[in-house]
Amino acid sequence: MRSLILNYSARVSLIHIYSGMFILIMFLTLIACNKLTSKQLAQIEQHKIIATQYMIDRKYQNALDEYNSAIDIDGVNHELYFGRSKAFIGLKAYRQSIKDLEEVNKLEPGYIEGYSLKGFAHVSLGEYREAVRSYNRAIDSQTNDPKLFNNRANAYAKLKEYYKAVEDYNKSIELDATNSRVFTNRGIALGQIGSVREAIRDFAEAIHLDPENASAYFNRGAAYSRLGEFEVAFRHLEEAVRLDPDNKAFVLDAGDQYTELGLLRQSVAAYDLAIEQDISSPQNYIDRADANYKLGKYQQAIDDYTIAIGLLPELAKLYLARGASYHELQQFEKAIEDYDMVMDLEPDDHRSYSKMGIALMLIGDINKSLQFFDIAIDLSPEDPNLFVDRGTSFSRKGDLSSSILDFDKAIDIDPKFSRAWVDRGISYSKLGEFERALFDFDEAIRLEPTDGRAFANRGIANLGMGNLESALTDYDKSIKFNPYHPLGYVNRAILNSLLGSHTEVLKDIDKAEEFGYDRDLLLSQIEEAKLR
Repeated sequence: MRSLILNYSARVSLIHIYSGMFILIMFLTLIACNKLTSKQLAQIEQHKIIATQYMIDRKYQNALDEYNSAIDIDGVNHELYFGRSKAFIGLKAYRQSIKDLEEVNKLEPGYIEGYSLKGFAHVSLGEYREAVRSYNRAIDSQTNDPKLFNNRANAYAKLKEYYKAVEDYNKSIELDATNSRVFTNRGIALGQIGSVREAIRDFAEAIHLDPENASAYFNRGAAYSRLGEFEVAFRHLEEAVRLDPDNKAFVLDAGDQYTELGLLRQSVAAYDLAIEQDISSPQNYIDRADANYKLGKYQQAIDDYTIAIGLLPELAKLYLARGASYHELQQFEKAIEDYDMVMDLEPDDHRSYSKMGIALMLIGDINKSLQFFDIAIDLSPEDPNLFVDRGTSFSRKGDLSSSILDFDKAIDIDPKFSRAWVDRGISYSKLGEFERALFDFDEAIRLEPTDGRAFANRGIANLGMGNLESALTDYDKSIKFNPYHPLGYVNRAILNSLLGSHTEVLKDIDKAEEFGYDRDLLLSQIEEAKLR
């Protein structure tokens, strides 16, 4: 019996040994299967060399073919996906590039170049918030690269978050004070926040570093023009044209400053000529449409976007741009049709759902607008603008608690997002929680000291607290920073009527009417305020 037990134990031990050996053999076999042969490695290297030369020669499709062949051999090599993403960018296939860069991030999470290039691809698609997030990841890993700070600043500038842009340009310059382009960029951002003299100094430094920097001359001229120093402005603009006579980007990239100088109109004239020379080029129509949109000529923009759509019917961004133009004309039904087309062509593009939500909100279909905001947030859950937009829709519905939760989320994502502070303050004001509202408006003004909307709403909160003089000061500042919007005049007229300043009331009524406010409505609001 004892020998049987021993024999049984020995057999069990042998089984355990054989099982362990089998597992070890299988593991080693698996490693051998995954290991590339020297021949495969040589093939990959050959594909990379050829692809690199094609990239240098700007033969991007050929380069793409080579990277495809290499990835067929080794599908877990992050450098191959990164190379292919650059080929996609060369072909302007930015969405495909982003997919490859996401694969790079999975395979090699610490590969900074992947996040940086992904930021560039998002910028190229106009997805500036996503670009900021990609640059954030790159900067988290590489805090001393001035180019990353400059690129993130450029994305902030596109989002019109100029104070954040200036902060990043400052950091870029701290790390490298020899880059003329960064001084030019910071100067443009400073001009947008009203620091024109500081902007002029930056353009001067940019010119000192690079006397051939036409953009610095151009922007310095624009800044001098804003100060009314037209002779100096003209000399700088003339030098810019001499250095780069064919550069249309001056007009398209500089925004409001150039509009003041009438240069967008010159740009439209140039595109008129270009279209006469080549009526089949969709880009000419797109450029002219973009310029007209910036000039506020929305119908002309729509006409050109429509022609471009006829030439490029599968390009989603054209429907998005035309929809925005219809939106500006308050033709919301037509805008909605265009946003629908974007969803069909680019179902993962959150912007169309967001814009659809805004359009539906403005025509009063609040519940449906909330559904589209939900989809947009699912697609881009880290975009604070989406939470503010949905919060605004909740506010219009009268669901102030939900609106505040959304504004809270936006502030959690981006504590420097002044619009979220303003909108949360408005919701608190509607609830009669004026102290909380004042806290939010104070923070918004700290972040954006020239935000007329924040001052106007802080005035309302001060009025609710009984701080009449503070409210009047806020309304004055609201009008100073936003003189073409009727809200400041409306609020000041109502307050002055309570203070007995009848002459000032009449002036503000006239101004409010001039900027589109109904005179009879304002008069009735003044009477109601007196009766309270």
